[in-house]
Amino acid sequence: MYDTPLTVIGNVADRPSRRRLQPSGVSLTDFRVLSTSRVKDRETGTWTDGDLFAVRVVCWRDLADRVFESVSKGDPVIVHGSFKGDSWVDATGAKRYSYELEARALGHNLNWGFATFERASKGAGTPTAMPGLDRVVLAGLAGDGGSAGSAGSAGSAAERTALTVTGGGGGGPEATGGRLDGRFGWTEAPPEEEAREDAPVS
Repeated sequence: MYDTPLTVIGNVADRPSRRRLQPSGVSLTDFRVLSTSRVKDRETGTWTDGDLFAVRVVCWRDLADRVFESVSKGDPVIVHGSFKGDSWVDATGAKRYSYELEARALGHNLNWGFATFERASKGAGTPTAMPGLDRVVLAGLAGDGGSAGSAGSAGSAAERTALTVTGGGGGGPEATGGRLDGRFGWTEAPPEEEAREDAPVS
């Protein structure tokens, strides 16, 4: 089917999962991104949460490796790629549909924190890990915005609590132990115990 160029601004909803397809060894990383639009009330002039948009993001090859090492659950990201759809008939005869965003470019949304860029070595699929270089410090910045995934109005002190996220295998409880509310504030929760897996699949 036809694909459509699309840019999504939102937050990573789950841990990126990487697989290596056999026998080619090509890397594939996928995860979900959630984006909440911001809608301005014409009568009051205030901004409120609009509809929630969720999409599965798929990354291939070098991008797949770098995203897996750099992106964690809860990270604010900007994803640009091709929005693709597919359809098939299941065992019951019902027609099914699926959609995904095949990423061409992906990065952290710096409206919400700071990032240090580490350039990949020429010809290297995954850059050598260096402590601190993939660190992002998030702070719930206050302010109104009119685009999807932009900041909401000023919230409580809890909504503005700083959060440190370390990408890749070094991601700790801070990167996964909570959830994002509609204004991208962070709510603390117990650390998740499951480990990230990187197993070959056939």
